[in-house]
Amino acid sequence: MSETIYKLSPHRTMSLRGFDRRGCAAALHNASASGFTVSGCWSDLADFAVVVLFDADDQYGHLFTSRYLPDFDLTGILLDFDLAITGGMYPGSSKYQSVPWGQLSFITAAEVPGIAALNITSTTGLAAASITYTVSSSASPPAVSAYDRIELVYLGNVVFDFLADATDTPSTVVNRTTANTNGFVGLVKQINDAHSANPVAVPFTAVGSGSSFAITCTQPGTDGNTIQLQELHKTSTMALLPAGASKMTGGTDPTSMHVRIDFSALGIASLRQAWLTLAPPLPIDSGGVNPTLVAFAPMEFSYVVTNWAVTDPGGIRALKIAGAGSTTASSRTAPFWFTGSWVEQGGFFLDGFARVSGAAGDSVTLTYSCQYAHDLYLGTQVRADGGKLTSVVDGVAGNTVDTYANTGAPLAARRLVKSGVAAGTHQVVLTISSAKNAASSGWNCVLDFVQAVVRTDVVLPAQTYANVNVACDYDTGQTYQIAPARALWILDQLGFHGDIDFYAGVFFALKRMRVGGRFHFATVTLGGIFATGTGFGDGDAVFVTLGGTGFGAAVYPADTLTTLAQRLVDGINGLFVGVRAAPTGTAGQFTVTQLSPINGFTLGVSKSAGATGTIAMVGDIATGNEGVWGVDASQTSPLNRAFADYLADFAGIVHGKSQTMTVAFSQELLAPPDANTAGGAWTQRFADGSQVLTATAFGSWGAGVVEYVSTVAGFTRIQWTGHGQVTGNIAHLVGSGGGGVWRITVVDADHFDLTTQVSNTGAYAPVIGDTGFFELQTSQCCFNPATVTAYLIACYQQAAGILNAAGLTPWLQLGEVGWWFYSRLMSEAVGYASWTAPVSIGTPAAHGFDTGQNVIVAGIAGTTAANGTWPFVKTDATHGTLTGSNGNANYVAGTGTVSGGGMAYYDAYTAAEAVLGFSRPLASFWTQDDDPASHASDVALLVGLLYAHMHAIASAVKAAYPAAKFEWLLPMDVNAPAVFWTWAYPYPQGGRMNHVVNIPAPYMVPNGDIDRVKIEALSLGSGYYDLDRAKAVMTHASSNLSYALADTAYLVPCFTGGCAWGKHYRAAVNGGIPLLGLWAFDQWVSMGRRVPLPENDRGAQVF
Repeated sequence: MSETIYKLSPHRTMSLRGFDRRGCAAALHNASASGFTVSGCWSDLADFAVVVLFDADDQYGHLFTSRYLPDFDLTGILLDFDLAITGGMYPGSSKYQSVPWGQLSFITAAEVPGIAALNITSTTGLAAASITYTVSSSASPPAVSAYDRIELVYLGNVVFDFLADATDTPSTVVNRTTANTNGFVGLVKQINDAHSANPVAVPFTAVGSGSSFAITCTQPGTDGNTIQLQELHKTSTMALLPAGASKMTGGTDPTSMHVRIDFSALGIASLRQAWLTLAPPLPIDSGGVNPTLVAFAPMEFSYVVTNWAVTDPGGIRALKIAGAGSTTASSRTAPFWFTGSWVEQGGFFLDGFARVSGAAGDSVTLTYSCQYAHDLYLGTQVRADGGKLTSVVDGVAGNTVDTYANTGAPLAARRLVKSGVAAGTHQVVLTISSAKNAASSGWNCVLDFVQAVVRTDVVLPAQTYANVNVACDYDTGQTYQIAPARALWILDQLGFHGDIDFYAGVFFALKRMRVGGRFHFATVTLGGIFATGTGFGDGDAVFVTLGGTGFGAAVYPADTLTTLAQRLVDGINGLFVGVRAAPTGTAGQFTVTQLSPINGFTLGVSKSAGATGTIAMVGDIATGNEGVWGVDASQTSPLNRAFADYLADFAGIVHGKSQTMTVAFSQELLAPPDANTAGGAWTQRFADGSQVLTATAFGSWGAGVVEYVSTVAGFTRIQWTGHGQVTGNIAHLVGSGGGGVWRITVVDADHFDLTTQVSNTGAYAPVIGDTGFFELQTSQCCFNPATVTAYLIACYQQAAGILNAAGLTPWLQLGEVGWWFYSRLMSEAVGYASWTAPVSIGTPAAHGFDTGQNVIVAGIAGTTAANGTWPFVKTDATHGTLTGSNGNANYVAGTGTVSGGGMAYYDAYTAAEAVLGFSRPLASFWTQDDDPASHASDVALLVGLLYAHMHAIASAVKAAYPAAKFEWLLPMDVNAPAVFWTWAYPYPQGGRMNHVVNIPAPYMVPNGDIDRVKIEALSLGSGYYDLDRAKAVMTHASSNLSYALADTAYLVPCFTGGCAWGKHYRAAVNGGIPLLGLWAFDQWVSMGRRVPLPENDRGAQVF
């Protein structure tokens, strides 16, 4: 059975490129052939999300089962769809587009970027903003006196003015079409004439009725709600009501709209990529008190696309894959002949490796065979520094392959070398050219694989696996960037039907709130008395220039300092989208404030030459500081809209397939609200008070600006108001003189010291105005029932509710729950070890250990007797002796590591529990291999806190959802009973302390909380590469604990190129483990792991 897939298919080819800032979240879900939804939450006006409608290069499909071949052709294709938006910017808005929310963005096949306005052909529910004015008179009956005067001001400087004569009435003020004796026509005619002359500058029209007239905005929807008009009058006998400053109201964006995209008509029939940008709406206030723009408030959003229809008159929409009969030559396993300076590079390549070179003339030769006529492709990366490769197939020139792409990060791609190659054996030679794309910054060429492609539709797998699936991690693009329908379809094509280990991750699933941050603002003050000249706009004037765009307000006789300030406020709020202005309540004074600290602008004020009044400004609206997006622990439903919607769709599809899934959370959080008090502790801490921070290598946040630099106690101190960081975070600072990276020590909420330099370019020293950001680092959390436990219970309960609503049995996973596995000072380099008793070791840098502590020494060659766990005696800052050791040979230079400095058992809650239980502080534990028996009562406390945490979660969830089940993900590499390491990887793993504190005795047997134990030992498939040890721990739950084999599972490592994942898998199968997960989805697909899965050699089993 086969399936044809098509370009522009939401459930097969579309993706969410991502979303900006960590307070924002978006998810693509409920995708089908006829539509999709993107929903989530905005936390900052600078947030946005990108949904990719078309991508010629499939970044998500599996190379051998579902990844479609590149196809750039959209000739003649028409795309139609209906779109309903809630909480998002209307694409038809006429406001300035800080991001292209009203455009189709694209990159052509020739790598030329561009945008095209979305063609909105119809709308439903679009309503214009309006306001009605009435000419009022204090006379009875109402009458107008000669020289009564009123003005209506738009944007501060567009003035509709009427000076009455003796014949005028309230009705003529509104409706007069010919000039009175003072030369003025009615307000309606003035407004309409101005609009006709310049409909962009005056986006409204007027209709009169007696003494009243209605002004209606001609800009669409809520745009009109940003217009505030200022009424001025000089005498008490004539005025406009409402008087003073009044807003247009009633503008609504459409409830739905129809969009048509004609690629050929737009001149973009050959594309590499096309996408839509989604963004939050302007924070418009429609009330009667506030200005039209107010501070942005976080909100949820949805973009619902229905009636998705593609017209394809040329029949070019179908996509193909490299199907049965295709042959693929991996750069590592095939008989390539490389000449020149090709270097092997690890990463997301076929089998985990590729070759790269940037030297012209370097070449690679391959002889290959294919039994069928085929097209020959190069598997490569397209990148900003990509070069060109010439090709020769069987002595005949083929295509020149250009690997340049207008992209930030490199993209996996296939490029055609030659089409229509006959069946048989062939030789292809690829040579790096001295020529390159003019836009490329280099000549780098990547050889990932060469593929002889026999084009076919997608076919169902020949073999399926009821007990195997890949693990999905919502933090990775392979999961959160594609709709559940596409993700699960990819798994279907692999034949995986087992339980899905679905990790919620630490970045994108939770509701967050800004912690810290600084919004810049400026205060503008008008003073004195301004001259009005003749009274018709030729007197004094004041001006505002914002981001290079200026406007002014000429002073009229009816103006006061308050009305003049209001006119400038109205102009700023009506013209700009990145700032908001508001009166302060002091006559003639207003503020201008950033709507997002991410976007800064220049701001200036001035007055006309010779003006008698004053205008002054204090402050600025330059780029501010983002702060960080911390966990919002106040939420009773802590999972954000994006994740909740994605999970609901994913679970619904899983249920429809009669499969199962297990949702996992871990003890790791990004920016928990830690207070380090007994009641407020969230993070695990070492005895010196420092938090456990992990280096995620997943990006950055906290962008901001250096505000002041000083030197305190020998360290550079940075003022960075509202930085939101914690001690130990890593700052990247950049200026005109270079840049540097430092580990910081927090002084207070607005200052930090640069205490440990990681790197520096150009002898860089930060100065005021330099910019920077911070690395994302997560925290391992403690077991405080009032904070972490309560929060995670809410997470698990919300997830269980979503699974239950989908019709699934709620399976939840307690993922890697435990005390942090490593000491404060890990794997410091050893530079010396003596052949003495005891052994003396030296370190190139200060070691940080003290007498009385324990250390773990690993990987010392020569005097190997130094390796082990030892009491340490400090000799000096870089030397110490290992009590009880006895050297046995000369030290081999450059070998060995030493670890210690204390374990992370000392958060304020745990410390208080120790004092409560023992009337003394918790005992000191220095390494992961300390002897637990040396402080048995203290160890029992630690184990008890862990157990109480796990038990509370399981009990609370099962009380709310009695059918719920819990899986315990138990890592048996870090919790191995004895320390291990290898000569190639001399970093201690496991240890006696870890093994005891992280495996509570109540969970060594089934007790009602744990329904399944899943063993993982991922580092044994990378770094340590220890298959024998992996085989020993796979069945730990049934062989060393007391769980039935049927209630166990194993997570197979397959995430590095060097991992012998096939042997791990076969050993797990032969061990009878009933449920297997492959870690993880992104690596499995990007590295092209093969199916069918490996089987035992005939007559043999791997144990």
